[in-house]
Amino acid sequence: MFLVTGLQKILKQDASACPADEVLKMACVTGAHCMGLPDCDTLASGKQADLILMDLNQPNMQPLHNIVKNLVYSGSKQNVKLTMVAGKILYENGEFFVGEAPEEIYARANRMVGEILAEN
Repeated sequence: MFLVTGLQKILKQDASACPADEVLKMACVTGAHCMGLPDCDTLASGKQADLILMDLNQPNMQPLHNIVKNLVYSGSKQNVKLTMVAGKILYENGEFFVGEAPEEIYARANRMVGEILAEN
């Protein structure tokens, strides 16, 4: 989100070219629509429960004057405390819950990359 705002402001030579609330909407609602996931655009009955919880009690998120701007301009992966997809918690406080140990996933990914590179 930070990159989108910076690049748009440079392109337009206008600091107000890309408001934070529009960028957050792009990342959430519009992003879901672009990926063909209309049931993931909002938290509502009958839709997927995809969400993240952010830790606002970190120096990069202070002061809490404008949470939307804090998320867009200052938020980072270190602030993510929980990730939920389709109502299932996949990540919480540094632990992954994806059905496999992260080490197995990393090993498989590295093996696949090795196979791809060996073919070339």
